[in-house]
Amino acid sequence: MACHKVEDMPSLREITKSQRTLLGENMRDVIVADTEYFNIVPKTVDRYQATYQFLQQLYDQAYFFLRHDAFASQIDKWDKNRTWEVFIIESNHKDAFCLPGGDFFITTEFLKTIQQEYELFYVMTFEAVLMNERHLLKRLIPSAYSTIGLVEIIEKGVNHAGITLEKLTADVLKNNTYNIGTVREIDEITNIMICQSSLFNRLAIIPILNRLKNNDVWLQNRPSYHNRTDYIINEIELTSADCGTRKWAVQQSDYQDFISPLP
Repeated sequence: MACHKVEDMPSLREITKSQRTLLGENMRDVIVADTEYFNIVPKTVDRYQATYQFLQQLYDQAYFFLRHDAFASQIDKWDKNRTWEVFIIESNHKDAFCLPGGDFFITTEFLKTIQQEYELFYVMTFEAVLMNERHLLKRLIPSAYSTIGLVEIIEKGVNHAGITLEKLTADVLKNNTYNIGTVREIDEITNIMICQSSLFNRLAIIPILNRLKNNDVWLQNRPSYHNRTDYIINEIELTSADCGTRKWAVQQSDYQDFISPLP
């Protein structure tokens, strides 16, 4: 009886940042083109340009240290020359998510629920960290059936099981729920990242949580663990209260002015 070599299953760590970026760019193109389910607020319309510029500047600061990638090997670093873009989805649901490779999506309703830029900064940092730590990549594996299947979709747009990039994107966006353990881990890293990237108030997540309802999409997909507020406060108390060097240049009171043009 002949023996057949079984190929080793690649690990998440073997999916490079270049591959993740390519996958994210392709998923982004699917979302932007899917006007039936995603109504992207256009960047080219004059009335929205200042809003996009404001959000992009804020997001550039939120992911700065992640993209710098100081501790990654030379063969697996994020491309410092590629902007992680912001996209606004016109929707009455409160949701935000990050694609592989860093592009950030947020709904108009969520932006209107947020009241200060430092609150949005927390959400942006949280989502960027969630992506960077490969938790998003883990969500993609079941829909692709395997890590090999996911790599095939990255390279070819479809895998041996017939799962297409379009189906993968739809499946993940419909089932983008993380467990409580993951949320707690990302909270911890997010607080560190905010400390490194700004002088914003790291308690910003607390008023957002108080404002959101349990059935709001973002909070439902990123469920709060027991005593989440106390845990965040305790984590902040363990670090210097005045940490951070990259202070936001725009006055906090200007937030509503930038958001008001949205549909």
